Amino acid sequence: MNSAMIDLETLSTQPDAAILSAGVAIFNDSEVIDTCGWSLDLANVNGHIDPATLKWWMHEDRDAARPFSFRGTHKPFTFGYELKTFLAKHNPEEYWANDPEFDLVILRQWWRRQNAVATGEVPGLGEDPLGDRGYRKSRSYRTIIAECQRLGFDTSDLQGIYVAHDPVEDAASQARAVIKARQMIGGARR
Repeated sequence: MNSAMIDLETLSTQPDAAILSAGVAIFNDSEVIDTCGWSLDLANVNGHIDPATLKWWMHEDRDAARPFSFRGTHKPFTFGYELKTFLAKHNPEEYWANDPEFDLVILRQWWRRQNAVATGEVPGLGEDPLGDRGYRKSRSYRTIIAECQRLGFDTSDLQGIYVAHDPVEDAASQARAVIKARQMIGGARR
């Protein structure tokens, strides 16, 4: 069974946040199979922009992550189409996010906005790539890590080394951590 870890970088923390970039890691019970990422052209981002989030992005500890998210070239339709194609290729059964109530909600709202602005020149994206599984099969990275901690496992190095706030690296590191966390929990049941 394949799962998808989705990570978004945004310009707000509201459900209608403008998406800067996205990363997806496809994984199974033993490994990360594939990753992909997109960064939107700043001239084409739409949604809520919060000055406090912009200020947060400018902090020096985000220097390594900024180039990916702030030098985007993807138009919204291209991003949406490529995301939908990537997910269809791997047909994930579960959709994971650090917090599904953040990433998956924002992605769904972004998708609706893109379809709402569709015209003859700007095509709509069609069905949300999460489909009806998005709410039935959404999983929380934070929850599984908290459960491992509650069971007494050390989770401090599950993610390994990665560039925080680079959506592709975040998604892949979180996927690797979920794999390890499931193994910990599975081993505890035996």
